[in-house]
Amino acid sequence: MTVAVITDSPSDIPPETIKELDITVVPLYVQFGKESYRDSVDLMGEEFYQKMMHDADYPKTSAPNIGDFLNTFDEIATKTNDMLGVHLGSKISGTLNMAVSAANEADGSYHIELIDTQTTMMGAGLLTIEAAKLAKTGMGLDELSNTIRSMISKAHTLCLLDNAKYLGRGGHTSKLFRERFNSTTEGVPLVEIREQINPFAKRENRTSATEALFEYVHSYSQPISLAVEYAVDRDEALGVAAKLREQFSHVPVYVSVIGAVVGAHFGPGALAVSILEK
Repeated sequence: MTVAVITDSPSDIPPETIKELDITVVPLYVQFGKESYRDSVDLMGEEFYQKMMHDADYPKTSAPNIGDFLNTFDEIATKTNDMLGVHLGSKISGTLNMAVSAANEADGSYHIELIDTQTTMMGAGLLTIEAAKLAKTGMGLDELSNTIRSMISKAHTLCLLDNAKYLGRGGHTSKLFRERFNSTTEGVPLVEIREQINPFAKRENRTSATEALFEYVHSYSQPISLAVEYAVDRDEALGVAAKLREQFSHVPVYVSVIGAVVGAHFGPGALAVSILEK
């Protein structure tokens, strides 16, 4: 019985990869005023960033509800009762807690394992992709969940931002973060996803900040997969991906859009790299 692999929309996995590997994605929600949208379902990247830059209401985000997960489990159960959920970090979002509550209420015949990746974006996405590839080899649920858990510390994500104002509005910053990346400080902030959104460095301009992304990738000696994510500048992301493919010729490099939920906190100038180590 093949294990079904589930993730949430902030994993930002490219649509073609989701389809190829038969990954189920549970969307989070984005609200503009009284209007609510399912991330990457009702509101795609380009439309979201246009609304973000021009709408009077600042976007808010929220986790899926228990019913969303129960419906997902029930739908998957028409094909298999073995399910692995690979979700964004519990210190970043309440999504995993909702999944756990739903699993506790689900049909007792379902076998559900849920993993806290302690990260998000394609850091979680690369772990999910690896899980889906292994599931297709016929790996059982217990072995699969143990294997992915052992890889959590090997997933890394670094993101450059135009500025930190969007993170401040979204309430995802600590006092230390605000002191280091306050709105009056010049330069381009870089943030690392490691259990939480953490200040990493600040560079003088976008060119040097982009170079810091390459330095970050090269600080890990044996990547088995890489990803580049962008908010609005696809050409910039494709350029970064092309350079990474030259430098790591035998490693897959995924390119994807930063979805609305992450974009609400990182803003339209975000550009990120993720690494999954051997």
